[in-house]
Amino acid sequence: MSTPSVRRWVKEAAKAIAEDLDEPRWRSVSSHDLRRSWATYHLIERQVDVRTMMSIGGWSDYSAVEPSLAEPTEARIGEAMET
Repeated sequence: MSTPSVRRWVKEAAKAIAEDLDEPRWRSVSSHDLRRSWATYHLIERQVDVRTMMSIGGWSDYSAVEPSLAEPTEARIGEAMET
């Protein structure tokens, strides 16, 4: 799929959700938001290594993916401490 097609699909889905839920904030959701959320989930919760995520997600520079390295969740901290 082309990048413009994916962006259009995301905008159309966000608009439909905004209308269905009567939540205007959904209109601002972008493919960039979804990509970053996807990366954060896999980096933090699934513990996928950074270089693998960079390859899968198409990031060529660490500084581009670094913002997705958010603080771990309470659940993730608990799991790490158990092992």
